[in-house]
Amino acid sequence: YPVSYARWTAERNTKEFLDQVGRGAVSTKDLITHKIPLDEAISAYQMIIDGSEPYLGVVLEYANSSIETEGNTKSTTIELNGKSRLSIDESVVRSQSSDIVTVGVIGTGLFANGTMLPAMKKVKEISTLGIASRTGLKVRHTAKKFGFGYCTTNANDLIGDANIDLLAVLTRHDSHASFVSSALSSGKHVFVEKPLAVDQEQLKDVVQAYNNSRSEDQDAPRLMVGFNRRFSPSVKWLKGQMRNVSSRITVNCLVNAGPTPPDSWIDDPVEGGGRVVGEICHFIDLIQHFTSALPVRVFAERIGNSVMDDSVVATLHMSNGDIASITYVAGGDKRYPRERVEVFGSNSVGVIENFRTAYFITDGRKRSFGGRKSTNRGHQEQLQILARCILSQSPSPVSMEEYVATTLATFALERSIRSRKSEPVAYIARTE
Repeated sequence: YPVSYARWTAERNTKEFLDQVGRGAVSTKDLITHKIPLDEAISAYQMIIDGSEPYLGVVLEYANSSIETEGNTKSTTIELNGKSRLSIDESVVRSQSSDIVTVGVIGTGLFANGTMLPAMKKVKEISTLGIASRTGLKVRHTAKKFGFGYCTTNANDLIGDANIDLLAVLTRHDSHASFVSSALSSGKHVFVEKPLAVDQEQLKDVVQAYNNSRSEDQDAPRLMVGFNRRFSPSVKWLKGQMRNVSSRITVNCLVNAGPTPPDSWIDDPVEGGGRVVGEICHFIDLIQHFTSALPVRVFAERIGNSVMDDSVVATLHMSNGDIASITYVAGGDKRYPRERVEVFGSNSVGVIENFRTAYFITDGRKRSFGGRKSTNRGHQEQLQILARCILSQSPSPVSMEEYVATTLATFALERSIRSRKSEPVAYIARTE
C-alpha cells in the first residue's frame, strides 16, 4: 500500500526495527536469556514447552558460527567442514543406469525450495546429486531436505563434476547467462529458469556458447529455459483441440500479477531486469507455442510513475501474420484468477483459466478440461520431458531459436515502452 494509506504495515515495522538494531539504537542483548548449543536443541524446546525455567529469548548456537550482536557490526560465518563442499548422503552416487539423469542445482531461493525442487523429486528419471548456494547453512538444509548427495558453496564444484549430467540454474536473473554459458562449455545439459538473459551482451554470450557446443555428436548438450506454461496439461489439451483451426489466430493473455514489494530485486534493472524481461517472457513463449511462429514486431505501453507502474499492455505481430496481446496488471485484486489465456480462430474459441480449467467452443459445442485439480503450470511436466529427451538423445522440445526470439522480444518491448513506438525484434545471431 502507499505510505499515506498504511504507514506502518507489518513489513515496514519489521524493517524499521531491524534498521535500528543495525544502527545500534536498539540492543537485543537483554532479550536473550539462554544460549544453547544446537545439538541440545531438543532440551531447549522441552524447557520452553514445560516452562521449567523462566525465559525470554532462547538462541541456538552453531559450533562453527560467530555472531556479534552489539554495535554496528554483525557477522555470521557458516562453513561446510572448512571446505566449499560437504557430503550429505554418500549413498547418492552417479547412477550407471541408462534411465536416470543426474542433476546438479545452483540456487536455494524461495522458488527453488517451494516449486522446482519438489517438482524435480517427483520425476522418476531424475536423481539429485549436488546443490550449490553461497550460504552454507541454507544449502546444507536444502540438501538434506531434498535428498542431495552433497552440497557446496562453490557452483564450479557442480560444473566440474563429471558425474552430473544436467545442471539446473535457479538463481537470480542476472547470473543465469554466465552459468548457462559455463555449463554448456563443459558439455553439460542445462535447465535454466527464465529469463535466459537480462541484456543483449548476455544473450550473445549464451548463443555463442550454445553454438560452440554443437557438433556432429548426436548427444550435444540440451538447453531448456523455464517457460513451463507450454507444458501445462491445460495448454496441451487446448493445443490438441485447436489442431484443425486453419485460419490465422489471435491470442490474448491476461496476467493479474499484483505488485512487487518496493525493494524487490526483480525490479532492479541489473539483478532482476524488470518484470517485462523477467516475467512477461513467460507469455511471449506461450504465444509462440500457440501460433507456431516468432514475434517480428512489438508495441507496449506502461502506466506512468505510480504505485502500479508495473502494469503493461503489449501487442505482438507474429511471423505468420497472427497477432497477440498481453495485459500484465499489477493493480488487480488477488481474488480474481491470476492468469487467463484466450485463443480465437476459425469461428472457434479456446480459454484457459489459471491453468486449472480450460474449454473449447466450436460449431456451437463446448468441450471442457480439468475442474477439481489445483493449478498446474507445467513445472513437473517440463522437467520430465527434458529428462526423457536427454535419455533418448532426442531433440529438445523447444528450439534455441524460440528461446532467443522470446528474449529479444522482451528487449524490444522495453525499447517500445521508452520510445512509445512499435519496435522490431532484431535477431542478433544465428542459432543452429
